[in-house]
Amino acid sequence: MSDGSRNPEEPPERVTLLCLNETFWMHEGEEFIDAVLSKNGYYPTPVRCVVFSSAFEMQEYRSSRLPKGELWTVHSAIVARLRADGELVEINASAG
Repeated sequence: MSDGSRNPEEPPERVTLLCLNETFWMHEGEEFIDAVLSKNGYYPTPVRCVVFSSAFEMQEYRSSRLPKGELWTVHSAIVARLRADGELVEINASAG
């Protein structure tokens, strides 16, 4: 909505990446992918990055979602830039 309010039934705007073995995929926020990649335009920050220790753990997290092959891959240099700019929050999936 243009007045800054949000319908409480809509999911919050956010960008979430998934990480396995230093490979990154965009899990949420596909509508912001151009802005995240180019740093031109708005994208919600911080960008969340859920880090997994195994493919099984990642698949379990995404159990009702699209298969991994349907996710956008995000180059590690983009993630490094987000990290350097203080726009990335890394979350260990094993921690709960």
